[in-house]
Amino acid sequence: DPLILFDAWLPTPRERKIPRADHLGLGVEFSYSSALEVDAEIYYHRYENLTRYNRTQRSGEPFYLDGSSESYGLEMRGHYDFKTYYGFANYTLGRATSRFLLRNQPMRFENDFRWQSYPGNADIRHILNGVIGIRPEGKWDFSVIFVYQSGRPYTAALGSVRNLVALPYPEQLFSTFRDRYLAPANFERSGGYIYSSKNALRYPFYQRIDFRAARNFSWLGMEWTFFAQVYNVFFRKNAAFRFADVPDDQEKPPKGLPVVPTFGISFRF
Repeated sequence: DPLILFDAWLPTPRERKIPRADHLGLGVEFSYSSALEVDAEIYYHRYENLTRYNRTQRSGEPFYLDGSSESYGLEMRGHYDFKTYYGFANYTLGRATSRFLLRNQPMRFENDFRWQSYPGNADIRHILNGVIGIRPEGKWDFSVIFVYQSGRPYTAALGSVRNLVALPYPEQLFSTFRDRYLAPANFERSGGYIYSSKNALRYPFYQRIDFRAARNFSWLGMEWTFFAQVYNVFFRKNAAFRFADVPDDQEKPPKGLPVVPTFGISFRF
């Protein structure tokens, strides 16, 4: 999926094994009154009996694909609050790997599956988030939000099959985006794309700066906050996803959100 807006949950047969997970973590925390807090943690997660479903299932292929995954890394956090000035920063150094029974790319024969290890969707090596804020006179609140992430992995389309008919030759060529490959004459009779290995490529790093202003006040016995925020102040064109352009056999450039202003109001009672 080039862009995932929500998680999809599907029922699986009763006879399939129930997934299990092991979580290990070790952390240390330091605090100086309530004004300064620092903590760090190392973690390890392992998941067994995972299930993927084969969205491009062909005749003779399994519909449910078995697998496992693991992730480990280091998380650090710092937070300070000196009444007028405040802020925090979070940093994560992590790695996530999945292992599933997947179709080979490009396929060499029908039902060509093997166990493959690849970077998981959550395999973002560096993540840094931070906020610097000021509260002049206690009513207003101004803050700058910084977000940085190293590139997410994705599966690239390398080429597409052409002239999908039985030819008197043992092999036929198909067009490519990055390199030249050969495909058997009986490959992909229905047409389609040839993809890289699972999550073999990465997007460029992601970076964004937001600005937020808020005003606190009391009304009708309740605490109210009016806020206005500008998303992506410097209009950085971060990669949102890539997808193949069918007519031109080229990958379209990344798409990202431009400057987006938002505002709203909240209250407590």
